[in-house]
Amino acid sequence: ENGEPAHAGMAANNSVWVSWIAPATRAVTVSTQGSATDTVLAVYTGTTVGGLSLVASNDNATRSATHSQVRFNAVSGTTYRMAVDTKNNMPGPYVIHLR
Repeated sequence: ENGEPAHAGMAANNSVWVSWIAPATRAVTVSTQGSATDTVLAVYTGTTVGGLSLVASNDNATRSATHSQVRFNAVSGTTYRMAVDTKNNMPGPYVIHLR
């Protein structure tokens, strides 16, 4: 996407976007565990690519992991836009867990 931000400090190259509307105010964890490649993950609010506000981002959930994970406090009725991308321009498939 033209003007797309870097996700977790990595320039966007093969990103996939998912939108989610929080049904309740609560802590949420998003993970890419089980994805076929090394991922980066970012969560934003906003309605346009140029108007996105970063909520949380991650590159590797732990030192030895290649999946990414973020935890944030979701607000009921807010639309969150999650971007999953790969490192080294490697294609997916991706897995996204929301809990």
